[in-house]
Amino acid sequence: MAVLYRYRCEALYELGLYELAAKDARKALKLEQSSTSSDHTNNGLALRGKILSLLGYSLLRIGSNNLESAKKAFEDSIEFTKDAIDNAKMLSSTGQPSTSLDDAKKMLKTTLEESKTGLNEIVTYETLKEELKDSSRKSYIMDLDSILDMTP
Repeated sequence: MAVLYRYRCEALYELGLYELAAKDARKALKLEQSSTSSDHTNNGLALRGKILSLLGYSLLRIGSNNLESAKKAFEDSIEFTKDAIDNAKMLSSTGQPSTSLDDAKKMLKTTLEESKTGLNEIVTYETLKEELKDSSRKSYIMDLDSILDMTP
């Protein structure tokens, strides 16, 4: 069931319905946590990492009031995804079928990069926000343009 909420979350996010996407991501996390996949198997870690990344992006797009929650979601996604990548590396050394494992590793690396990018967007926003406090009128426009570049 968590997988279904994850897919719906992704669809809602793509439609720009960020609050609904965040709500579905939270439901998916709750369901994933209570399911058997939460025992840190590779599938459970990968699913949790992807859901956390989607939650982070949804919260980021909702607005600056959610930055800390988005940051935490990205950090958790990175942690879970790294664990899943490590598990996948161990599985590949035991002779598991390589095609499905290679596909899983590619998806995990994509999730990891997405989460790192989201975290970097928050850091960039916080840095630019701090710079705006001390900026002159001349650089204000350039700083504002940089902030707008990262918003949807």
